Amino acid sequence: MMSRSNRACWRGLASYASYAGARASTFRFAEALTSIQITGDVAELRGPPLTRPVDLHAEILIDGTTARTTLAIRTTKAIPLFDAEARIPFSLDRLRAHPRPSPRCHWSGR
Repeated sequence: MMSRSNRACWRGLASYASYAGARASTFRFAEALTSIQITGDVAELRGPPLTRPVDLHAEILIDGTTARTTLAIRTTKAIPLFDAEARIPFSLDRLRAHPRPSPRCHWSGR
């Protein structure tokens, strides 16, 4: 059993940004949407079990052919600790037609 003094307390500076790309030829946003990108960063993430602070970067991009996500963890001096990328064949058109991803999607990553 953990005592109250051993509880994890995470601290860091969080930020995020989002972008929606659209074709200029139409005025209906939902039909003109060509891509969605969301990025998030946490600077100087610290707390147990981390002995030193790290920076975290996450990104999601859905376009006309695939959905991609990346995750990078670096030391505060930009030394890479962990990099991951995953892709699934999931487009915005498929998202409009079926908002929930199929459990039979083929995942690939590195």
